[in-house]
Amino acid sequence: MEARNLRWRNLLRLMVAVTVLVATLPFLLFYAGHHAPTWRGAVAESKPVNWVVVVAEQFDAEPWNRGFTFNAGLVALLTNFSGNISAYRSVGDNRSGFDCIVSQDIDYLPDPGVDYASCEVPTQLSSEIDRYNWMSPSLNNTGGVIGMRLEHWRKINGFSNNFQGWGAEDDELFHRLRLSSLLYGDCYPHCHDPIISRLKERHKIGLSIKKPPHGFGKFRGQHLHSANHTRRVVDFRKYARNLQLVNETAHGRRWAMEGLNSLPPFHLLEVEEDHSDAQRGITCIRLRLRRGPEFSARDVPIAVPPGLCGDGTRGLPQRWALHSLGSKNRSEHFPWDLRSLRARVARLVAADPADCPEAAGASFLLLDRRFQLAKVFNEEVPHLLQKFLRSLTSPQDGLVIVNPKPALAIMKAFQDREAYLSVPLLWTVCQKRLDKHLMDTVHVGIGREACGGPWSPKPSLKGEWLTFRTLPEASEGAKAIYLCENTRSTRIVLSDGPSCPQGRGGSTWLPVETIFVPEGSDFCAGHHQVNQEAAQLGMYAYSRVLDAPNCSGDGFVHDFQFGALAPPKRVPALDSGRSSPQELAESSINPQAPPLYQLVQEDEHCDGFLCPHLLDLSSFKSQFALD
Repeated sequence: MEARNLRWRNLLRLMVAVTVLVATLPFLLFYAGHHAPTWRGAVAESKPVNWVVVVAEQFDAEPWNRGFTFNAGLVALLTNFSGNISAYRSVGDNRSGFDCIVSQDIDYLPDPGVDYASCEVPTQLSSEIDRYNWMSPSLNNTGGVIGMRLEHWRKINGFSNNFQGWGAEDDELFHRLRLSSLLYGDCYPHCHDPIISRLKERHKIGLSIKKPPHGFGKFRGQHLHSANHTRRVVDFRKYARNLQLVNETAHGRRWAMEGLNSLPPFHLLEVEEDHSDAQRGITCIRLRLRRGPEFSARDVPIAVPPGLCGDGTRGLPQRWALHSLGSKNRSEHFPWDLRSLRARVARLVAADPADCPEAAGASFLLLDRRFQLAKVFNEEVPHLLQKFLRSLTSPQDGLVIVNPKPALAIMKAFQDREAYLSVPLLWTVCQKRLDKHLMDTVHVGIGREACGGPWSPKPSLKGEWLTFRTLPEASEGAKAIYLCENTRSTRIVLSDGPSCPQGRGGSTWLPVETIFVPEGSDFCAGHHQVNQEAAQLGMYAYSRVLDAPNCSGDGFVHDFQFGALAPPKRVPALDSGRSSPQELAESSINPQAPPLYQLVQEDEHCDGFLCPHLLDLSSFKSQFALD
């Protein structure tokens, strides 16, 4: 304990302190929201423990990296939030102050009986999951909720820092445990699997990670799987690279050289401690981590218009005033959300915030000055400010503009000035071989950015990659297309509704995406009817897409047609880059002045503020998308 000088050292007096390190924002939201009683009720039946729940949030524009975020969160926690890797190495295994360190997936809630203090050897606490028929997904699975002692995390060298996007980092964790001789489980709970049951040594210790006794590893995800789960495979090339890393670890020594001992430099933007549950022995700490050079979100400029409060006769500024988004006083809460941002504006313009009720209903324009694009931040997009701040390289890249008008009025004003952009999505048709035919699916993105692994971009009849654009939302004259996935296979069908086809033999087709296309005959979709035996199992079709009016032939049945959408128009450069923040702000609110930037519609497909796979940002000033 002496090595750490932790401010909450007195919280660690009882038997165990557990840190739950997770990688993304929704965990704190569910813990602090209506799921908190479920989690509290479950852990209340555990052995007497003190809990330190650490929410380590990756706060940059890089692809999501669970391994790096866990490793960095662990190092930050053990070095009193310094991020000093040398100081971390000096912390002894028995001097960390924690008996168990648990990696917690955000989309699982424990049932009563789960013992987070069980970590004498590496243990998969989430061994019985509702969505997997109260089992783990597979014998080799090491995902979900994993508990280890610090010495074990160090022995396996933590997670890899090189996995980007969703998937496979927990598969690699299995091999780190295997190669470190830290697997203490047998075939349970898969001993009756038709393949595993044939193994002579299926009950031998060392086949899998240790699991709690039956009935004590139950986790449920019915509240969180769909709503808050990390978007799964977005960039198939990154996922294919992740699988390659798993293979390299399984057959080499990469794991010993890459992980905690090779953690790249990072810094902490903010550390928030929540002691509201201290009486239950729970402390919640939120870390915002960022790789690369120092970045201060507090220094992003915010422009406040003249006369924001009423008629401007209350001693308030009569011209645009430029401030910092965050207070220089570090003890003042940073405005990460809409409510606190409005409160910040009220404090900036009035000695008494009550003198400016208009601030409580203000909207905000979040402007990326590098690309002359802005989005409206209001109640409908609650996390947009954080996406915006993550995307910036330096504070001067961004500008927050206060606008007293509601969002619809702002969008209409930009539309009237022909400065509002509703950007079509660009989709690539990908294909892979199935049986004797090629099965198609579609993904957002351009060519090989969208396809990967077993999928490859499908050539069009013209010999180019087969791509098409869709409308960003439903509109008059648009046709809805449903992308339906079979729950018992990877087969995809495209349906023009009103719903997905009905499966048989216990199989179900579920819509995974709804897209909107114009009417026309530029493209077609059809399905291949498989034999009757397979149809009885519910896997009776898969689709293909052609840039032709009819998809019949070669064993396929034509289903429907849809039209082509013209690429976005070229846009002229509006701002030379020399405009002051006040001039940019003025152009957003003065109908007589030409706007110096354009407003772009928010898109749910985009994990960042602006999507590089939708917009060619490197040449955005001349053209929207790659053609």
